[in-house]
Amino acid sequence: MLSQHFKSPSQVQLLLSRPGGPLLEGFSQYLEQLGYANSSICTRITAASHFLFWANREGMSLPFNELTLERFAEHLSRCQCKGFGHQRSIATLRGARMFLTHQGRIGTRATGFTALAAELESFQFLSFCQWMRQQRGICDATLYNHGIALRDLFRRGDDLGKLNARDLRQFILEQSMMKGWAASKHCTTALRMLVRYLTAEGKCAVGLEAAIPVLAHWSLSTLPRYLQLDEVERVIAACDTASPVGLRDRAILLLLARLGLRAGDIWHLRAPTHWGYRLETCVDLCLRKKRVADTLASDTGSRAGHCGVSPTGAASNRGRCGIRPRVCPVSSLYKSCCHFDHR
Repeated sequence: MLSQHFKSPSQVQLLLSRPGGPLLEGFSQYLEQLGYANSSICTRITAASHFLFWANREGMSLPFNELTLERFAEHLSRCQCKGFGHQRSIATLRGARMFLTHQGRIGTRATGFTALAAELESFQFLSFCQWMRQQRGICDATLYNHGIALRDLFRRGDDLGKLNARDLRQFILEQSMMKGWAASKHCTTALRMLVRYLTAEGKCAVGLEAAIPVLAHWSLSTLPRYLQLDEVERVIAACDTASPVGLRDRAILLLLARLGLRAGDIWHLRAPTHWGYRLETCVDLCLRKKRVADTLASDTGSRAGHCGVSPTGAASNRGRCGIRPRVCPVSSLYKSCCHFDHR
């Protein structure tokens, strides 16, 4: 049966030659009856072989139990067994547990929604799940995710009908401080569904879900808008000039910080053979713009304002001929490096 799942005959021979190899034949049939895909069967058979190999090396014999499985889990954190290093610890432990369940050594352990319901032991959680199934048609997998998000709320054992706007905001604030943005956002979604259930049951005021705050999140919002002069110098000095990539990055940063080029201007310098010509053209263009700006600055204020340059010689927001040597937009650094890395 193993030959139907593993293409390599040498791999099948290796599995059968290891300790407990003949037991894997029956295990593969058991997995087929459960309807597992071929890739999942191979993963679990390899995990069972790993467990049997480790147990034989440690001098353990039948019967195996939960304590043996716990020791195997500790071994996986520092495993250096030859031929098993590429496996994930969670998948290996899951496969070993399924093998022992098939052998009748340990009982079936509740997982997913069943395990969560047994852990919480909350009548309010079960009522909420029943309402969600009837009114929303939600499956157990989604209810499990909602239960994980609201687990701390159900563990308190308080009467959920007494929740008010302050309690809801405080709960979201606590969760956002302990979890990431995605998990916190899912928590607000689950809490909103819980409040709607309580409203439908007449246990809280109508419209209370509007008190749940919306967590704002913007791309690259954690980056500063500009870098100061000393910070720009540190970024430029961080480039490894001993490698071609480092020289390229340093050239991009110098064009941004010294000449004030935009990310789009640098992105158009695509062909390496044309860099010398195009770079000379860009530098000449910047110098001509600078001379134009200086000439306009010496003219009347009305004419300078008409051209988009302030009377002091600095470019206004409308003009594109000014150079900003003191600060460098982080977005320009990010966009330029990303553009060139994707080439």
